[in-house]
Order: sequence, then C-alpha cells, then structure tokens
Amino acid sequence: MALVYKGNNAARQAARSARMMQTTQNIMNKMSQRQKAKNDAELKLRNDADLFTQDFYKKYGDIENSSSAEINNSIRAWALETGAEQNRLYQAAYGANGTPENRQILKDQQLKDQAAVKDIASWMAIGNKELASISSNNSAIGQDVMDGRFTRGNDDKRLAFQQDLQQSKFASLKMTRKENGQMVLMGLDKDGEVLDNRNLSSDVADQAAGNTWYETITKDDLLRNTLANNWNDKNTGLSQFFEPTKRTVQTYDSKGGYIQEVVEEAYDTQEVFDRLVSEYSNDLNAEIKNPNFSKTWDQLWKGGYLKSAEGESMEEGEIAWKDVKRLEVMDEPAFQEFAMNLGYGDADVNEDGIVNNEDRKHLVDRMYGAARVGLAQYYSKEMAPRGNKVLSSHKVNKNNVPQGNEENGQYSAAQQLVIKAEKPIWNKLHAKAPSIFNMPENERANAIVQWFNSSALHKVPSKQGVRFMTGSQINAMKRSDKEFKRKNSNDIYKIVGKDAVPAPIMTEADILQSDLREFERAMEGMAGLSAGYTNLFHQSDKGDKSVKVFNTKEEAKQAAGPNGKVFAGTGKNKGKFTIKS
Repeated sequence: MALVYKGNNAARQAARSARMMQTTQNIMNKMSQRQKAKNDAELKLRNDADLFTQDFYKKYGDIENSSSAEINNSIRAWALETGAEQNRLYQAAYGANGTPENRQILKDQQLKDQAAVKDIASWMAIGNKELASISSNNSAIGQDVMDGRFTRGNDDKRLAFQQDLQQSKFASLKMTRKENGQMVLMGLDKDGEVLDNRNLSSDVADQAAGNTWYETITKDDLLRNTLANNWNDKNTGLSQFFEPTKRTVQTYDSKGGYIQEVVEEAYDTQEVFDRLVSEYSNDLNAEIKNPNFSKTWDQLWKGGYLKSAEGESMEEGEIAWKDVKRLEVMDEPAFQEFAMNLGYGDADVNEDGIVNNEDRKHLVDRMYGAARVGLAQYYSKEMAPRGNKVLSSHKVNKNNVPQGNEENGQYSAAQQLVIKAEKPIWNKLHAKAPSIFNMPENERANAIVQWFNSSALHKVPSKQGVRFMTGSQINAMKRSDKEFKRKNSNDIYKIVGKDAVPAPIMTEADILQSDLREFERAMEGMAGLSAGYTNLFHQSDKGDKSVKVFNTKEEAKQAAGPNGKVFAGTGKNKGKFTIKS
C-alpha cells in the first residue's frame, strides 16, 4: 500500500512541475509578445514621427539658398531644432500616453512651422533679388546713370541691414521666432550681442501689400521710354495738342566762316511748356498719379528739369516722391506729428490758425506743381524738338565774316549775329576765369569741369547732351573700351552724347598756364568761341574801361595824340567823339 502511495505522489509532482513549466513558458511567451508589440509600436511611433518631421524638412529643403552663407547656417540651425521639437511632440501626441490635447498642440505647432518656413522662403527669394539690386544701384551710382539706380525714399533700415549682410559685417546670424509666430533674423557681434535685426514675416507681408523693399529704375522706366510714349501716342499722346510753325533760323559756322540759314517747321518750346502747365495740367496730373511716378520724378530731378522760370533749381526736387505719397494719405494727427518731427513747429501753411488737412493739401499741391513743371520742361525741351522738320538749308554768306569793327564803330549783320551768340558766353567766362586761375594748380582741372558742366557755356545743342570730365574721372570709371583707356589725369575731355568717345579739349599744360590771358584763351577754346572774335571782345572789353568822350573832333584829336584814333560817338555819345587809349 505504501509503495503505491509513493508512486502516485511522484507522478503528481512530475505533472505539477510540467504544468508549472508550461505556465511559466506561456507567461514568458506572452510577456515577450507584449514587449515585442510594444517595441514594434514604439518603433512605428518613431518612424511615423520621423515621416511626419520629414515633411517639414522637405519644405525647409525647398527654400532657396541665400548668397550669404551666414544666413544659410542660421536657417539650418533653426530647422534642425524645430524638426527635433516636432518629433518630440508627435511621440507625445500618438504614444501610449497620447491625448487629444497633445495632438492639438502638435497640429498647432505644425501650422506655425509651416507658416515660418513659408515666410523664410519668401524672404530669402526677395532678399536675394534685393542684394542683386543693391549691387546694381551701386554700379549705377558709380557710372552716373539712372538705369539700375534706386529711387530716393527707400527704407533706410532695411537697406542698411541688407548692405551689412552683403559686406559680412555680422560675426554671426541667429534665427528666432517671436511668441506671435513671426520670424526674426538677428545679426550678432563677436560677443553674441544683437547689432541689428529684421522681422522676416513683417518684411514679407509688407512686400505682399505692394510696398517693395527698394524701388529700382529699370531700362523700361527711363524717361526716353516712358515719357516718349506719353508724348507720341497717336491716340492719347500730348503731341496731338500742338502744331509746329514755320520759322527761319540763322547760325554762324565759325569753322566755315559763313551764315547757315535754315527754314524749318518747328514747335515753339515756350508755347508747349506754357500750355502744358496751364491748359493740360490735368493730363500731367494723371501721369503724376501713376504708381511709378517716383521713378520719373528722380530722373527729372537728376536731369535738371526741375527748375523755376529763372532757371534756379527748385527746392521741391530735393524731396523724395515717396514722402509726397505718404503725405497724400496722412490723417490730421499723423500730419501734425510729421510736421513736428521735421522741426517745422506750427505747420499752419495757410495761416488760418489751425494745422489740418488744408495745410497738408497745400504742401501736396506745391509738390504736384513742381512735378508738372518738370514734366513740361522735359516735353518742351526734349520731345517737342524731335518733331521739327527742316524744309530748306543754305549758306547766306560763304565769305569769311570780317573780324573786328568798321571805321564808324558799327558791326556788319554777320558780325552782330556772332557777337550776339558769343559775347554773353565770353563775359561769363572772363568773370569766372581769374578765380579759377588763382586756385592751387592741383584744383584747377576739377574746378573748370565742375563750372563748365553747371554753366552750360559750350556751344553744343543741349539735346545732344554734352559734359566734361577730367582724365582722373574717366579713369575712375574703369571702362574696358579702348576709347576709354587710361587718360592723363589732369587733361580735360569733352563727351557729346551718351555713348560718345571722350575727346581731349584742354591739356594739362593749358590748365597750368602761369599767364592769365593764355589761361583765358585755353578756356575760350574749351567753350568753342571763335578765335578772331575773342580777340575783338578782349580788346573791346579792355578799351571800354578807358573810353573818353569829347564834344569836338579837334579836342579828341589833341587828346589822342599822333598815334591815337578818333571815333564818331554812337548811342548815348552820338554827335560826340571818342578815343580809346
């Protein structure tokens, strides 16, 4: 009986051990399966998070690279940090402990990041374009041309930041995001202090609203294109309001020594100007209201068309047209603050005791008046003469025009024509020459060029465009054309027309003359005056200072002496006799 009991007990023990082992195995299997499932879930979560973040990285990768390596580095650092944060938020939102609140946080962050990338991409595209515009502007200023030049009144702060970027003035750059989601690019010094910053989101929004960063004058904006169309259009052009008249013009050819008589149909430039600013002022106002008029305005200012009836430069020309556009839309409080900030104090223009919109309108109207003058000047001086037609041309006097005066002190008709054209120029030149002659020798050339360019003393038609430059100024242009190869720095050259070759007009030896009269002769030649007549003017001017008048011829002869000459008086001295010592 005992043996049976022991055997049964052993069997039960073995069965129990087997069951325990199976149970343990089952538990281990289930634990392993659960851990595997958890591992798989975590791996899937990480993979899903990575896939989610890859969309952000793809949008970042589509951003146009900047020409500035520092900007690219700052954006890359921000993108890596932002991508890592998106990954963390995704796992928190869709992990084991994920909640609807966490998923909403992720969604909100994703939208913010997408908006940020969009702003950065837009700013980079605009910024690259504007960096190229800055280079174009600098080149246009260096060459003294309007094509590629910025208009005045651009955002100085934005321009300064872009120029500092271009010139690598920041030690490093850092991209940050404000609490409202706007992206800010900061320029830092070597110690990490902020030197300057740009709100990229604000800049992009400003651009989208039509407020360009920098307004640039392009080839299509040049006056010869825009205003030419406004004048010549067969249906709406201003030229349709005017008719040319027949006239005869005589000019003296100093080289050929004859009078050239030309019969032509020509526009009366003064009539064109007067009627444009009066009868057709509304047509000019329509041009002024064009959104691109600031480009026209700066060219009128730079080209010297903003002048008063007396030929003086109008102070309105010094004001940027963008400021005028701001004035047009200001309310009264803004205008009052504007006037105070400029230092005008009480801006009561019409003196009615209050500062209001009426005063603002007075200022705007004055600027519009100056703009109408500039447009009328350009149309009358540049466009109208292009419609002139020569009907006939012939030489009135092929013989050399006599130099000097006749026995009775009177000049021939041919002489009078030359004198009328050249004597005023000679007078101005000889009033100025001594002051330049007395300057230090190294300053004379620049002084002569500056004065000739501003005084227009030369006898070349203004429509051809004539200017003078020193050799050093031409060398500074660094032109590769063979005609512009290195010049003598102290020689003076004349350039007629936009693309003409510089022609030497006054040598360094002429400029450094130690004799005033010889110096004057060189300047007379530069002005294009006829040599024979300059001698006549010189003698006349010299003699006029010592003219003596006598009531009788006998008194005059006695005073003149054996070598003197007696002349019959003219003008206020008619009936009397004069001598010149």
